[in-house]
Amino acid sequence: MRYLTLVFILSASLGVLPQKLFAREAAYIGIHSETISKQKAKILGFTNCYGSYITRVIPGSPAQKAGLMPFDYIFAIDKDNTREEMRLTQILAKYRPNDEAVVHFMRHGKVKKETVVFSSKSFGVTVISSEKKAFLGVSPDDNEDERNEKAGVVIKVVANSTATDMGLQNGDRIMDINGYPMVDWTDISTAVGMLSAGDAVTIQYERSGKRNTAKTNIKSYEESKTKTEYTWIAKPEESAFLGISSNSISKEKAATLGFDNTYGSYVTEIIPGAAAQKAGLQPFDYVYGIDQHRTGPDADLTTLLKKYKAGDKATVHYVRQGKPATAELTFSSRKDAKAIAQDRCDKAFFGVSELYRAEKSTQRGVQVEIVANSTAEAMGMQNGDIIMQINGYPIVDWNDISAAVSNMKVGAEVRVLYRRGNTEIESTLPIKSLCDTKGKEESVWDIKFDWDDLPGIRRENAGAPEAGFEPVNMKSVVAGIQNVEAAEMGELQSRMRGITLSTANDLTLEDLQLQPNPAIGRFGLQFRLPESGITAVRIFNSAGRLIYEYELGVFSGAFSDDVDISQNGAGNYYLEVRQDDRSTVKKIILQN
Repeated sequence: MRYLTLVFILSASLGVLPQKLFAREAAYIGIHSETISKQKAKILGFTNCYGSYITRVIPGSPAQKAGLMPFDYIFAIDKDNTREEMRLTQILAKYRPNDEAVVHFMRHGKVKKETVVFSSKSFGVTVISSEKKAFLGVSPDDNEDERNEKAGVVIKVVANSTATDMGLQNGDRIMDINGYPMVDWTDISTAVGMLSAGDAVTIQYERSGKRNTAKTNIKSYEESKTKTEYTWIAKPEESAFLGISSNSISKEKAATLGFDNTYGSYVTEIIPGAAAQKAGLQPFDYVYGIDQHRTGPDADLTTLLKKYKAGDKATVHYVRQGKPATAELTFSSRKDAKAIAQDRCDKAFFGVSELYRAEKSTQRGVQVEIVANSTAEAMGMQNGDIIMQINGYPIVDWNDISAAVSNMKVGAEVRVLYRRGNTEIESTLPIKSLCDTKGKEESVWDIKFDWDDLPGIRRENAGAPEAGFEPVNMKSVVAGIQNVEAAEMGELQSRMRGITLSTANDLTLEDLQLQPNPAIGRFGLQFRLPESGITAVRIFNSAGRLIYEYELGVFSGAFSDDVDISQNGAGNYYLEVRQDDRSTVKKIILQN
């Protein structure tokens, strides 16, 4: 199944992708859609299995003006029927802005048609606040094989959510939502995405072979006491291993890069010997789906991977340099990953650090300071220059610079496009190593930046490991993040000395992630704070000892840092983020 990206969110000023990708004169219909498997087409009664199933209609688009809706199944435009060699994207390529066409589609089992006038209108992503966004509160059941031919989706229920209020239970099979048939997890995401908080929702579900109906008004994400700010924990030996290091990205970054699905994973590293490398995936690929499954608000890439085991075959969907692509692969196990020891003299080092700017900039790129005797200095770069591209990849934030440089080999040519004032400059040189730049005795932690150059005050105190210490295997560790129950919070508080943790949990964190980085033996911690205030980040071990603290001062936006908690071994840790008088505490679980 191939995901059809029918919309580009590319500003004319972006200037980082080949000009032909902008397709300014191509017809724009304004939908997100997906092709479906023959099994799903059979369940839904579609005789043409090569059409496109609408998952979202863009507000103000030609599709919305024509009355098209999610769950409509487009199978023809004018006299062109979709077929294996002529999908909807190829048919649309025949049209131009202002062309008029008749779109043929299925809705609730009936054939319909509407006249559409295509446009070339670009659009901005409308970000729905969590207060208005509908949140049902279900997740895919761990044991459900969604590749069978049975309709319905078996679910697990999030506590204190709309699903709980409706009486849904773990193991129930949702058959339809508001009259739309549910075949896979994408359908649930689409149905919930059509709703706003407070809207009526009717769910038909099966329990022990009996059909039931539940109705209520759906709550928002904020109204649900338990939120899905965690990653699913699976035993490494049982789960499929893709073999990538990746980051989730903000909605703003997704819009800048032209990704219409904002819940995917941006690849920063390919693990040697694993499935991703064998399938040809690369850093800066944006993975958003596996087979018929798509990432969404309640299903990140980790969740999708839980549906598979090592040895399973699958199709991975991703975007590379603005174009949708797929890769056929066989999932490996973690033991297939190859650890490569790398001396700092073998590690590429460009020689820049991020220049902190008190004022937020609307300009694309990352403003940097230059390290003496580095590749960047040899290129003629100066403090305050703004890096826009490295080797053709768009640079939006510091993570992009780290990913671009860390995947290079010493001596390879690095091509950098940067801006100085109103002038764009491009330069190419062989990249040096760290010891070429700073000498063999230089600390490996200077690879990313000097802490003194960052705002705020940062401290680490790994200390001695606790009793029962189990070393962390950075190649196989799984990092889970979940909420802390009140009883556990009380027990933790009793072990802490002179430090008080708030139990309010009234601070909103977005895009919370913790990813192991075997190359440096640390974990990449990142999240986003939508509001501004005096901010501090702290991590405690299970004994209540403070092992990490970062006082950021007045701060808002994206936070990213490499934290060293592996020295304290596998087990439980606690992350506290405090902003003014609000805070939240999350439990971190490191499992080998």
